[in-house]
Amino acid sequence: MRRGGQSSAYDRPGGKARSEDGMNGMERAYAHDVLEPRRMAGEIIRYRFEPFAIKLAPKTFYRPDFLVELAGEWVWPSAMGKTESGLQTPRMITPWLEIHEVKGRWEDAGRIKLKVAASQQPWFRFIAVRSAGRGRYEYEEIPPA
Repeated sequence: MRRGGQSSAYDRPGGKARSEDGMNGMERAYAHDVLEPRRMAGEIIRYRFEPFAIKLAPKTFYRPDFLVELAGEWVWPSAMGKTESGLQTPRMITPWLEIHEVKGRWEDAGRIKLKVAASQQPWFRFIAVRSAGRGRYEYEEIPPA
């Protein structure tokens, strides 16, 4: 903590530099290079940085880097058959909520937490994102066990 009660970018555990929005440089680059262009193209409805924590075990939590809401597919009732009420309102199917975990390199503890979270929260699709340098990223889906 700085003089006057102001927090420093290094006040977080591990002393890693973070900006006012809480993101480190790699997370900010991923949001800028990947998530925001996909949102502008309509593939993503919205995304949030560190929106919540998942309790994995007593005193053990996992805080996802990004929660990503993908645009779903709209289906009209006529394509699904007749409805009981007769209303012709569209229904969204296949909406996806993804959790994107962005790392420069993976350590065993981080990968284990991600796998445990994927097993406990099967309604999310967990995506491990690794920087491949120069604005490129490698993706790995972590399936629920």
